[in-house]
Amino acid sequence: MQMVQVLRDPRPAKIRTAALLEFDSRLQAAVREGFHQPAFLSVSDWAGQHRFLSGSEAGKYNPNRCPYQRTIQDAFNDPEVREITWMSAERVGKSTVGANILGYVVDREPCNVLWVMPSREAVADFLKDEIEPMLRASPTLWGKVSAGRTSTGRTNNVRRKTFLNGVVTFVGGGSASPLAFRTVKIVVLDEIDKLAVLRHEGDADSLASKRVSTYGTDFKILRFSKPTVEGESRIARHYERGSMARYFISCPGCGEFQELGWALLRFDDVTMRCSSCDSFFDQDRWLSSPAEWREGVPNPHHKSFQSSALISPLIRWEMLIEEYRTAIHALGAGDSSLIQVFENSRLGKTYAGRVDRIEPGELYARREVF
Repeated sequence: MQMVQVLRDPRPAKIRTAALLEFDSRLQAAVREGFHQPAFLSVSDWAGQHRFLSGSEAGKYNPNRCPYQRTIQDAFNDPEVREITWMSAERVGKSTVGANILGYVVDREPCNVLWVMPSREAVADFLKDEIEPMLRASPTLWGKVSAGRTSTGRTNNVRRKTFLNGVVTFVGGGSASPLAFRTVKIVVLDEIDKLAVLRHEGDADSLASKRVSTYGTDFKILRFSKPTVEGESRIARHYERGSMARYFISCPGCGEFQELGWALLRFDDVTMRCSSCDSFFDQDRWLSSPAEWREGVPNPHHKSFQSSALISPLIRWEMLIEEYRTAIHALGAGDSSLIQVFENSRLGKTYAGRVDRIEPGELYARREVF
């Protein structure tokens, strides 16, 4: 019989015991690290810590820069919410909110995502201007996207970004084939009022929304768009299906909450009237006041929001007034196209062929002596 020699630790018993205790401590720490769940962060808090912007707003994302974005993007964290609809003007940060949610998914809740835009050109511009800069500038995301692999070994390309345990596919809505064969947990419909009705296939909005059907109630459909014509606007229809929230800001003078309405804006000194105390304050005073979203109807599963450019610090009211005057001048000459663009893109409203004019006499009646 062959003898087996047992090697003994030559160190003293006291040292051996200390070494075993240290090994046990390290092993337990490694196990805890392996099963560690990071502390909960909302989309807004995550973006404030990990999202970096480029361009004119370069630097770390600041959730307080456009505070109205917080409630919209944080609705994504509510497990009861299945649909988020934002009918909005331009220059309010719809793309930023969408990118924040995507970044959160990549880092915290990886899954398959389908992002639908009106055209291939729109996809290319969005990737170049928003997504690629976000991925490059945010170390948390770049490491995960660059390490991503699909089950078939495919990696990232221009319109397909793989990441750990997920993939996001960007498609133009001009063809049914990219929409018909992908099962995903999250669908983003970007500028849905521009999506095509596909011949022999139906509405691209509806086709894309069906991609989440296998997930039961554990899915998200996000819709962002400016509206178009009353009675024809997809985003307006979805907005009316949801909670129909509108943004209210407290008066810098009396503290009463109100919506910032175009009819309350005084052109000569670019100030907004409080409908409660009749005082006038400029854009900076209004936008630095406390504000909140107020729902029109309760809907725990579908949160919908409507906003104009008046609530955004990204565009000055002076510019809106100039655009409005140009549109009214064109309307007087028989061209209604500019006023429709203004209603849709600046006020975030559907165009019904009616114009909420502010006549010179009305402005004169609002004058005040300072």
